[in-house]
Amino acid sequence: MDTPVLELTLSGLSKLLDDKLANVATKEDVQTLKSDIEFLKRENNSLKKEISSLKKEKEVIDRKLYDLECNTRSNNLIFCHIPLTRETSLKNIIKDFCVEFLGTSSGIWVNRAYPLNKTKSIILAQFPNNDDIKEILSKVSRLRGTGYYVHQD
Repeated sequence: MDTPVLELTLSGLSKLLDDKLANVATKEDVQTLKSDIEFLKRENNSLKKEISSLKKEKEVIDRKLYDLECNTRSNNLIFCHIPLTRETSLKNIIKDFCVEFLGTSSGIWVNRAYPLNKTKSIILAQFPNNDDIKEILSKVSRLRGTGYYVHQD
């Protein structure tokens, strides 16, 4: 009688052990995980190097962009509280203002002019010729007390 009970108990224990050990990682499973971890480490290091390289590249591009922006803005002057007439373009208004109020030569070249606010009381004007900019800025002191202002962008 002990034998059938013992066999039943042994088979039950064997089945129970098999069920429990089925979820335990094998040596192969551990080896696969180690391999996967090593791959992920290499990939992570590679991505870190790529990120570092991209950061350096971004810094170079940012510097170039800053230089280009400064170069472009160096040709801009901002005119404040300039009287506007409806018939004339902003380019002509700026040119006439410079001749009339600053005493510049009539040959100054205003490449572009556009308002910076809705009331058009602040106008940004681009002058391609640096000599024109120097002439205008050298005569800005004539605007003292008029309420008009001119400064670089």
